[in-house]
Amino acid sequence: PYKFVGRKIGEYIEFEANRDYWNPERVPGFARLRQVLVPEAGSRVATLKSGGVDVITLTPGDVDPLKRAGFAIRGPKNIGMLHTFNYMSWHPDSLFHKLEFRKALTLAVDMKAIVESLYSPETGTLFHGSVPFTPQTMGYVALPSYPYDPDEARRLLKQVGYNNEEITFYTFVLAMNPEQMEVNDAMAAYWRKAGINVKLVPIDAGTVTTMSSAVPRNMPLNSFGVQPLTVRASVLGNFRVTLISREAGGSLMIYWNPEKADQWYKELNATVDPAKREQRLREINRELYEEYWSIGIVFRHFPMAFGPRVDAEAWTPIQGTRLDIVFDTLRPK
Repeated sequence: PYKFVGRKIGEYIEFEANRDYWNPERVPGFARLRQVLVPEAGSRVATLKSGGVDVITLTPGDVDPLKRAGFAIRGPKNIGMLHTFNYMSWHPDSLFHKLEFRKALTLAVDMKAIVESLYSPETGTLFHGSVPFTPQTMGYVALPSYPYDPDEARRLLKQVGYNNEEITFYTFVLAMNPEQMEVNDAMAAYWRKAGINVKLVPIDAGTVTTMSSAVPRNMPLNSFGVQPLTVRASVLGNFRVTLISREAGGSLMIYWNPEKADQWYKELNATVDPAKREQRLREINRELYEEYWSIGIVFRHFPMAFGPRVDAEAWTPIQGTRLDIVFDTLRPK
């Protein structure tokens, strides 16, 4: 719908409307589109307020002030999920390999309170169900969020024989979750209150990637972090990323039983009937839910603020992705 016009590297890229586009409903409402590189969130807000740009992406803390200032806030929902990456859970000597310990970690945190405190509805909503399923994926089941039950968490810790072993919590941010340090601090406070010896280790995201990609993986047995996972509609893409073994083509391998996940992956890839695949995915969804294999925190949204020249209500973003913003459906107010 838009044709490339030119760019200035490190500053902007510019397009013009393709009036001969094959689908008349997708012919852009604006003659020209310029995407400007403004990495710093405060600068983006200031430029929007001054009229220098018409649309900006937002961090969670900017949403409410701009709403109060009269700017429209919209954006695609469920672009990803934030959840715990239990890096060594597949190792039989890791505490994360044990169901009781994973369940205790989950029940010890009042995730609803954290999400309501640190996210606006435009930025994220409380995760429910099991990772990696979202309302945009095959196999989705509307399972509830895990409850907050610190007494049961303490009972499970005692049952599993937890003896104050140190748990390494790598804490870092990526583009999708700039708020993560605050979220991690809040979760760690709940775990300490439940009697879990959590050590927060600030680290660069690239360093964690290097460590988790190493063969063999050289990380503490009881280590984890929180990372965003992009929504992949078939779900099998995220099975490959998170659940299956490296021998089967996986990358992160953070599931406690990769051999079982390999069998699921093989079975699902061989199931070509959509209805049968959907049914099998729903069964696996429920099984993962009962295993507490990863703690889902929030379904992350992609909020954007619109200046007075743009009719935000007429815009039709694609839900479940931030990779295609469909600027062609933006219309003048």
